[in-house]
Amino acid sequence: MKPEIIFLKQEDVIEAGLLDMKQVLKSTEHTFDMLGKGNVIQPNKIFLGIPNDENWTSYGMSMPAYIKSEDGYSVIGFKWAAESMYNAQVEGVPYGIDIILLSNPKTMFPKAIMDGTIITAMRTSAAAGVCAKYNAKKDTKKLTLFGAGVIGRTMIESIMTVIPGIKEVTLVDKDIDKAIDLKDEFKGKYNIVTSNDAKSAVADADLVVTETTSRKAFIKKKWLKKNATVIQMEAHAFERDVMLSADKVVLDSWEQ
Repeated sequence: MKPEIIFLKQEDVIEAGLLDMKQVLKSTEHTFDMLGKGNVIQPNKIFLGIPNDENWTSYGMSMPAYIKSEDGYSVIGFKWAAESMYNAQVEGVPYGIDIILLSNPKTMFPKAIMDGTIITAMRTSAAAGVCAKYNAKKDTKKLTLFGAGVIGRTMIESIMTVIPGIKEVTLVDKDIDKAIDLKDEFKGKYNIVTSNDAKSAVADADLVVTETTSRKAFIKKKWLKKNATVIQMEAHAFERDVMLSADKVVLDSWEQ
């Protein structure tokens, strides 16, 4: 055996087709299908906060998984997902730093080490897209997105791909200039308006998707439109009553 490792930097994974949202949505839905059929073993994440889990200024998470396949392409590996509040204050430095390691499950030799930052942004938004595809109302016309960062950009592409009938997107961020800059990137492609007022932004939204770094709930149940669909892609955002009173709650992992 001659073990070989493929090293893929961010530019390499992009060149491989990572920015094709339709393909990423297809792959993500297929992965959920495998997970549901028991062909993916995915233990809970291990979270390590610095200086502690409650009051972290940076953290690292180990996210392991094993994919069983009958076609010879089984793989085991993990993503090291990390975030730093310090980085958020430095221009040109990503808030999240992700690395992915893949190994041969028989020999455990490493197969690939790759940058996972853009992979994370695409997959996170695709997971929300798959959820919206099957759970959002078919006549959804107004979408509200919270967070104008890297995942905000990919989230717009994901949701608009699965629900092309959306007429208006409200992009919300405390930093309104950041939201305006992202809006301008999609000028001529989607009808996007910006806001830094959470209450008014969700009032008439059929679909609300959050991808923020908030550590506490900030969206109240009474603000939401009746029968709205909400998708929370972080630990907080919606107050508990939103989830506890929902007609249907959809999760990828109840235990997690």
